Amino acid sequence: MEKNSIYKDARLLSKYISLTIISILFLLLILITLIGLIVVGINVKPVNADSNEQVIVNVNPNTNTEMLSQELSDKKIIRNATIFKYYLKLNNISSFQAGEYKFSPSMSPRDIAKSLETGKVYLKTAVQYDIKEGSNIELIAGILEENTSISRESFLKKMRDQDFVKKYQKKYPDMLTDEVLNKNLRYPLEGYLT
Repeated sequence: MEKNSIYKDARLLSKYISLTIISILFLLLILITLIGLIVVGINVKPVNADSNEQVIVNVNPNTNTEMLSQELSDKKIIRNATIFKYYLKLNNISSFQAGEYKFSPSMSPRDIAKSLETGKVYLKTAVQYDIKEGSNIELIAGILEENTSISRESFLKKMRDQDFVKKYQKKYPDMLTDEVLNKNLRYPLEGYLT
C-alpha cells in the first residue's frame, strides 16, 4: 500500500509541475504578445502629430526597403526602421516610385507607404513619356524630339558627354558604376533612362 501511495503522490506532483510550467509558458506568451502589440502600436503612429516640418527624401530607382526605412528613421520621419520595414513587407509594398518626396514627422507610416507606392512625389518630372522596354537611346531621342523642344542631335550629344555622365554618376554612385565610363560604349547611360 505504501508503494502505491508514493506512486500516486509522484504522479500528482508530476502533473502539478507540468501544469505549472504550461501555465508559466502561456503567461509568458501572453506577456510577449502584449509587449509586441504595444511596441508596434507606438511605432505605427506619427513621430510628432503636431509637426509642420517638411523633410525632402530622395528615393533612387535602386532603393530597397531596408535602405529607405533607415533613411526615414535617420531623418526622424518614422519612429523605427525595423518596424516600418516589416510594415511594408506585411502590406506587400516593395517597389517604390523614384523621385523626391516631401514627408513630415506628422505623417503616419501608412501615409508614407501609400505615398511611396503611388509615386506621390514632391518634385514632379518636367516631361514624362512611356518608353517601351528594350528601346535604345536613338529611339528615345526621336520620341523626345517629337514631343519636346529637345532636338535629337542635342540629346544624343548629351548622352555621350562624359562630364554629364560623371555628374549623374556622383548623384547615383550605387547605380552608375565606373563601367559606364568605358570608351567602347556608344552611349554610357543606355539602359539607365526611365
